[in-house]
Amino acid sequence: ESFSPPHERALARAQGLPVGDGCIPWAAQRAAALGLDHAQTLPWSFVTLCDSVVGIGSMTMEDPAQLQVSETESRHFLADMTPYFEEDGLALHYLEPAAWLCCGKPLRDVRTASLDRVIGKDLADWQPAHGESAKLRRLKNEMQMLLYTHTVNDARSRVRSAAINSIWLHGTGELSKASAQVSTNINMPRSLADAALKEDWPAWEKA
Repeated sequence: ESFSPPHERALARAQGLPVGDGCIPWAAQRAAALGLDHAQTLPWSFVTLCDSVVGIGSMTMEDPAQLQVSETESRHFLADMTPYFEEDGLALHYLEPAAWLCCGKPLRDVRTASLDRVIGKDLADWQPAHGESAKLRRLKNEMQMLLYTHTVNDARSRVRSAAINSIWLHGTGELSKASAQVSTNINMPRSLADAALKEDWPAWEKA
């Protein structure tokens, strides 16, 4: 299977974005919409906070939407992770509690798997590939160690909330001069993507 599911590739084509497998510049597009510096000159990625569950011989990701991360928790994590990212030539930008934006040359040509590919799946099959992916995998491991003993997770444990024990990079890519000017007014109903992922074709036809 490809890193980018069919519904994402279809939406990218409709918006005039590059459609490289695992290199659709969704994060760069978001950065450009927000008017962030370097949105059109550097590769970007989303960084999503997540809960990875260790099983027998595998590790899977729970749906990040179920974590209900607060802005206060997210900003604490962001402050503590920023020095590690900066050391590797990457800049973090707060976006929303569950996800941030990241930019920097180490993201160039790195393929990353969409969240729709990895939720509930064995993460070993979907690690970043190509480019400086080894650096990003090492950084992810460092963040897992940081999160393991983080005070925010201690507080979440006391109220029996799921731990935030990992991050996932996705939506990597760069905007070309042409794609930076395309309209983002084309949207795809989430119900269409959900039906396709579940192979529920009656629901897909309805959506």
